[in-house]
Amino acid sequence: MARSTIYRGKADLNKGALPEGRIRRKGGGRPLFEEKHPEVIPALKSIVEPVTCGHPIKPLQWVSKSLVKIARAIKEMFDLSISPKTVATLLK
Repeated sequence: MARSTIYRGKADLNKGALPEGRIRRKGGGRPLFEEKHPEVIPALKSIVEPVTCGHPIKPLQWVSKSLVKIARAIKEMFDLSISPKTVATLLK
């Protein structure tokens, strides 16, 4: 292990305890897709609305279009690369 990694770890330990329930400090990691591309959420709703099935009041609803097809439709609309897994996360 590099000395710089050890020194960073020691500095983190010297900063004190983290808030309850946290294992890392805030600010790290990649920004969320929907924060980086806010225009995708309304587009996703417009794509999914016509093919949504289930009772509108009950929490159980589903989409009859595959995640791959939804990702392709978003790519065509915005020329934006989005994976089916990201589409699934956004739908949740």
